[in-house]
Amino acid sequence: MKLLASLDSKNYGVGRLVLAPNYGNNCFLCYSDSITDGTVNVYDCNEMVPYNPIKAHSGPVLKLALNFAGYKLCTASCKGTVIRVWKLPSGELLHSFH
Repeated sequence: MKLLASLDSKNYGVGRLVLAPNYGNNCFLCYSDSITDGTVNVYDCNEMVPYNPIKAHSGPVLKLALNFAGYKLCTASCKGTVIRVWKLPSGELLHSFH
């Protein structure tokens, strides 16, 4: 075994870092390491490249989840008032629930 890549980050909380459960074509690592804004970083684990961050919420992100196929990301704000669903890797907003 050898280390393939290393990402420097901080402030991981439970649910603020997710890895797609499917190792197929959509193997994304998504994480939010800010305690002041709602940016989510997206990393492609197959190609070992980062994608453009998603500005998911105006405040900090509380929870993240990926669907099994690995192409939809769900984010929840710390206020608990907004849940959004994003298409990966484009970062297109699919749904917003209030």
